[in-house]
Formats: sequence, structure tokens, C-alpha cells
Amino acid sequence: PILSVLEELRDQIALLTPHNERRIAELRQEFSKSAIKELIDVVGLETALPRIVYSMIEKIKSLESPEHVPETVAFQTALDRKLGKENTSMLLKQTIDFLYTKLSQINLEISNVYINQARSLVARNIVEFEQNRFQERLSEGQFNLATILSWIDKMVNSPTTYRLDSSILC
Repeated sequence: PILSVLEELRDQIALLTPHNERRIAELRQEFSKSAIKELIDVVGLETALPRIVYSMIEKIKSLESPEHVPETVAFQTALDRKLGKENTSMLLKQTIDFLYTKLSQINLEISNVYINQARSLVARNIVEFEQNRFQERLSEGQFNLATILSWIDKMVNSPTTYRLDSSILC
């Protein structure tokens, strides 16, 4: 199960760099189940897991904002002190929880950047903002405009089929 969790973490890290195919390929190679199994076979579980976890922490540090890096470094330092002294399975659970928290924090920061960018556009001209957003969604293939238009035509041509009447449509 830990291999699946590590692959999921890897995929979430890859989602944070969607247009960087080389980096995504590196992540998939470095944190694939086969690479992790091979490392465990070579150096053993007790040595392999900290290496993998530290490597993931480094990847996350490179993605997070500079103001959050000290928190990650402090966690890493505390993890160094605890390794070998505390229950490894408990440390692994805490570390995975920490990694998920960090990924959530990064996603929230990205969302806040988009919100702040949108806020200035909306404040200036909401119509232009909505038109641009619509064009982006259309170009990304998030919906098929022809399907939507044909559905609207069906509703207008036979409103009673959709429990509509002329006054509602007007």
C-alpha cells in the first residue's frame, strides 16, 4: 500500500507542473513502483523509505513559496532527529500527512494567485473577463458548444417537452 501512496503523491506533485513534460517524466521514473521496489531490494526498507521521503520533500520544497520552506526544513530536521529513535510506522504516517498537507497548501496558494488575478480583471470589466474565461474553456475542450446550442434549440422549439412555457422562455 505504501507504494501506491507514494505514486499518488508523485502524481499530485506532477499535477503542479502540468506543462513540463520532462519534469513529469522524471517524477514518474524516480517514484515508480518498480524504481522504489528496486531501491528497497538494494538498500533495504529502513534505508530506502527515508531516501524516498526526503526526495519527495525536496520536490515539494522546490514547488512551495519561499515563506513556507522554513516550515518544511523544520519538519525535515525534526524527522532526522526522530529517525531511529521513534516508531518508524508512526513517523511514516506523520510524514505522509505532512506531504499531503504541503500539497494542499501549494494548491491553495495557486488558487489564491488565480483569484487575485481574476479579481483585478473583474473589477475592471466583468463582461470582458467572462468572455475571456468562456473562450479559454471552449479552447481547452471543457465543453462542446455545438451540443449545448443544439440542446437550447430543442428547448426553444419544443418547450413543453422540457416543462417550459413561452413566458418562461421569454
